[in-house]
Parts: sequence; C-alpha cells; structure tokens
Amino acid sequence: MGMYIQWKDDKNKQSFKPKEWVPMVLNGKDAIVPTEEGHCFWEAQLHLTLPKTGRPTYVKMNYSRDYKGKNDTTGTNTYAVPEGIESIQFTLSWFFNAKPDTPISCMVYHNGAAPIVSEIRQFKGLIL
Repeated sequence: MGMYIQWKDDKNKQSFKPKEWVPMVLNGKDAIVPTEEGHCFWEAQLHLTLPKTGRPTYVKMNYSRDYKGKNDTTGTNTYAVPEGIESIQFTLSWFFNAKPDTPISCMVYHNGAAPIVSEIRQFKGLIL
C-alpha cells in the first residue's frame, strides 16, 4: 500500500553532546517505527546553532536500525562546518528496506568540545 511519514519539531530545542552519537528527537520521539515492509526513501533535516568556543569542524548524520545498541552506519554522511558561521543546516537522504517493528533513528555526531543545539528538525519518509 505505502506509508508516508512526516514530522517537524520547531518548538523544542535539542542539544547534541560532543563526540557521542545522539538520536534526533522529533516531537518527543527518538525513532520511527515502520508499520509496513518495503523499500523506503527517508530524508532528515537538521538546523544547528553553533557555540562560539568548542565548535565542531564536522558533523555526522546517519540512519540507525539499532540506535540503542551498536548504531549501524546506514547512510552515514560527514559534513564540514565552515569557520565564522553561527548556524548551519544539513540534510540526510537515504534509500533502504524498512521492516515492521524495526525502529530507525536519525543519529547525530560532532567532534566539537561543546554541545551544539538544534532549534529545527524535520523528517519525511516514504515506504513503497
């Protein structure tokens, strides 16, 4: 049949600790649980406010099917963070197979010395 998922969280800030994989939280949920099996295309958007000191030089995002376990590296992208900017936005897209009751989370990692903050996070997914 198909399944379309859409979440946006622009009301709750989320802090991401340095040098630790942290699940992106959208409306209080840290994972998407498909109710159908199929091929899927997922896209997550992350807007970050960067600290003045302890800034990261890169941010990584991935989709994890075992986010509370070993955190697989499905669709991992690494994004450079240019110097001199106060905020930045990243988008992570990936195709893979979804299975019912297998939670998938969008994970965020950065190499800074201070936390980074997201004021806006979005997720859209399509399972066919």
